[in-house]
Amino acid sequence: MKFSLLFLSLFIVVSFSHAKVYSPKVLTQHVADLSGNWQNFLQYQDFQGKTGQALAEAVFSYLTDTVTGFYHSVDIRGDYTGWEDRTGVRAQQEVVSNYGERIEFCVVRDPVLSFNVHGYGLCFHNSDCWNGVMKSLGFDVRCGSMRNYHKFSEIYFAGAWHYIDPDQRGYVKKADGTIPSWADLAANSSLFDANPFNVSPYFPFQKTNPIAPGLLTFSMIKGMADSTRLQSTFSETFPSPNILTHTMDYVLRRGETIRRYWQSDSGRFYLAIEQWNRNTTTAGSYWAGVANSYWPNFSLDPQGPKSFESGLGGSANKTGFGIITYAPDLGDASTDYADGVYADSNVAQNTSGVFLSTDGSGYVVFKTYSPYTIIARANDVQIRSDDTGGAIINYQTQGATQVSYSITNGETWVTLESGTALNSVHDLSIQMYGRYGYLVKFTFTGTTGSAGLVSFGTRTLVSVAPMPLPRLKTGSNTIIYSTGDVRGEKTTPINMHLDISDSAYAKRMMVQNTTTYDPRQLTTKMRNGDVTFKVLAPHGSKIKWCSMAAHVYGGWSTAYDYSFNVSPDNSSFTTFGTYATQAGRHWNATFNQTSELADYGNIFYARFHAGSSGGMNRLYLYAHYEDSVSAAEDQAVVTYGYEEDGVPKTHTFNADSGAVENLSISGAVVNKWVEISNPSSTNGTKIKGTLPNLKKKAGLEIYPNPFNPSVRISGTGQYLTNTNQITVEIFDVHGKLIQKLPASGNEFSKGVIWNASSQPSGVYLIRAQAGNVTLDSKAYLIR
Repeated sequence: MKFSLLFLSLFIVVSFSHAKVYSPKVLTQHVADLSGNWQNFLQYQDFQGKTGQALAEAVFSYLTDTVTGFYHSVDIRGDYTGWEDRTGVRAQQEVVSNYGERIEFCVVRDPVLSFNVHGYGLCFHNSDCWNGVMKSLGFDVRCGSMRNYHKFSEIYFAGAWHYIDPDQRGYVKKADGTIPSWADLAANSSLFDANPFNVSPYFPFQKTNPIAPGLLTFSMIKGMADSTRLQSTFSETFPSPNILTHTMDYVLRRGETIRRYWQSDSGRFYLAIEQWNRNTTTAGSYWAGVANSYWPNFSLDPQGPKSFESGLGGSANKTGFGIITYAPDLGDASTDYADGVYADSNVAQNTSGVFLSTDGSGYVVFKTYSPYTIIARANDVQIRSDDTGGAIINYQTQGATQVSYSITNGETWVTLESGTALNSVHDLSIQMYGRYGYLVKFTFTGTTGSAGLVSFGTRTLVSVAPMPLPRLKTGSNTIIYSTGDVRGEKTTPINMHLDISDSAYAKRMMVQNTTTYDPRQLTTKMRNGDVTFKVLAPHGSKIKWCSMAAHVYGGWSTAYDYSFNVSPDNSSFTTFGTYATQAGRHWNATFNQTSELADYGNIFYARFHAGSSGGMNRLYLYAHYEDSVSAAEDQAVVTYGYEEDGVPKTHTFNADSGAVENLSISGAVVNKWVEISNPSSTNGTKIKGTLPNLKKKAGLEIYPNPFNPSVRISGTGQYLTNTNQITVEIFDVHGKLIQKLPASGNEFSKGVIWNASSQPSGVYLIRAQAGNVTLDSKAYLIR
């Protein structure tokens, strides 16, 4: 039996009415909402009704918790290309000892991005993200420096500043119940010695690992506050350069699934290559030395970033990852195509797929987008060139076809291949690493119906922080499913991800630039002019609102000239954000602003302005658009994978927005993954046969997926698992039968194991046959 993996006929007796799902989200009562909707965040049970100091302490407890909190590890570089002429710049910086400034503008400082995608960082990252949360909750915030070594936070309430340090896991509370400022502690460092209210954690780090970057013991922190040892710059305060633009908004199309794992494995985690390059020739002596000193901790199982002190780090000292799969049915019996296509021209659906509707040329564009950063499986973490499995696209075409992709939101395209009757799988991990999405375009040439797209699919690996995942616990669990963007609306996000440290990329994105632009500058990359970018949404849609932000040379109580401006036609611009003078002795500042775009169409222009003094160093641009046709949302399928007393289990339920599912677990729980699926309109589980009970739908459970080298294959659905004999077949991407695994219904319900040690990495079709019921699913072997 031979067939194409990418061209399967899908049948189901029951018909469905489907539409895409806007920003689906799952929460339990055990976690707060960190998606960027701060009013929802405040609905967490420990925050309700609290203000001022009580709220600050509650949020501190939550974000320093060993499960729901972030942890202190290494810094996170946000730019995916790095600075131009890296070796030369590094060498120069080492000479002048300003390597610290070099990474300042590369560090992730958006709390929504950080706490959902990464979950760890150093003080100058964690403190800013903490301040971003508190600023979003209505507090004034600022940063300070302990002898130019540790960057700490201060929060303003009750008419005064208060030193609260979640990065170092502590704050002081005096006998009267108030929290002092750092200046107060410098005047009376003995306040550290008493802890009358048993604040916990209370500066717990022991620095058992002398290499641990930025970890301070209790005595070290107290010593820095000792007024007899103060340096002139000890009390330096400066703006907190947090960014508040990222949201966890996304759209789940028909045939699309997102699965997020609590624990990463096999090298699937985010890392900037330059952080772990231990070669002095390519990295420079300083950075190679840093990488070598951190390497023993990084290489501990599981490999990847982790706290340098186990048990005190937060978020269980680990990183997670996610897998987003998209497999639409393109035939005219399905509505998947209309729901998922980004743009098209001169094509129409038929029984085989999407083909030219008239003679000439036509095209189809699909968009992959995730609020989570795209990653890959790291092999040698010192290089990017061997990364795999991060951004896989597969397709089958007929007739003359050119395939291309864009990382510039369609402004420029890169040809992937051209030919006829293409049947390809491409791994774009290197091209997409660190980004949030891309476009794929199929251009057809020929006569009516002679060329088109038969099948298309993507599989994307993303970085996921476990701290906000909706975990289950022993006892009663209330699972809440909701949809809607950060404002509760049905919009689709656009993240332009402007990287001005890479001039070639930046110039492809710019519509106009009158600034003095030098990507090699540390603190003034763009100054004395305007830079304009075009934001394009699908034809017929309406852009509703945008967010802009910038890292700028600021502070010093100087009135620098920066502004954000928008226009529907690149002619008449409206200013909606201007820089406000900020106090503090520091060259690194930020400002953010959001603007409504009433009566805009599917295009707008965003202009960043910088005056003759100062300069802009990182730019951020997000937009949200409303589809031209708004249909009722799909009912999603939510599935949990967990262990109870060591036994793997799953729990699945169908959910409309606002659905509440109750789950009671009596045994010890280990959370494994949580999945949200918008099934294909011809059913994403690829079922043939009559379904006697839609609430107990038949399905294949592939775990883990991706896998290496063994995978457990199990089935659900009473009519399936009660069958006496089941045959599981594994096919490769070419349709070649690799192996048969016979099993009884009882064995299949528990899971049969396929060991793929002798097979190459790739996509495999898993098919289970039981009587008149057939189930198909895909498994991904990645070595």
